[in-house]
Amino acid sequence: MLQPDGRLTPATPPAEEPVTTAEAKAHLRVEVDDDDTLIAALVVAARRLVEARLARALVSQAWDLTLDGFPRACTQRPGSWERSWSYYGTLTVPLAPLASVSSITYVDAAGEEQTLDPSGYQVVAGSPGLVVPAYGTSWPATRSRPEAVTIRFTAGYGDAADVPQTLKLAVLLLVSHWYEHREAAIDPLIGNGPVDLPYGVGALLAAESWGHYA
Repeated sequence: MLQPDGRLTPATPPAEEPVTTAEAKAHLRVEVDDDDTLIAALVVAARRLVEARLARALVSQAWDLTLDGFPRACTQRPGSWERSWSYYGTLTVPLAPLASVSSITYVDAAGEEQTLDPSGYQVVAGSPGLVVPAYGTSWPATRSRPEAVTIRFTAGYGDAADVPQTLKLAVLLLVSHWYEHREAAIDPLIGNGPVDLPYGVGALLAAESWGHYA
């Protein structure tokens, strides 16, 4: 199966962060309001780092995935080297967990923008999220041009309350690390080189990723 390289563009940001400023302050044991703006910014940065490391959205948010064309599938006749390509390919959404697809637009062979009828495709939510042509159909032909296809989709666990606790803790540990160390820190175990992630964050992300895909 061949899927063209895609580009992700945020469409609608999450309505809230996975942890509040008040929760972050409680974790930091900060009781004054002087650093509220800084702490709120650190929460956003920590959430974005977690999302980037896992290729996953935490709180639900809308994105656009643009492709140069629909994915194609390769078939080969038994006992023959002859291959053929068809537009039956599975489209993999590169940001998990996929919640829904709100629209698929494309530029047809004549250069006109079209919106694909939702009855023409099936959405498989979760991780990885998949979009496939409806039974008995195939993807429409598109004009050979960059960004001929745009998929508007929503990814994320839901509200902040729905985000796994392991990922919330990873966000809090990052906030704590950055709040205490305003510049690059040195790993005390090896004595040189900046710390990429504070101790425990990598383990939390790995544990959540393993459980998510198991």
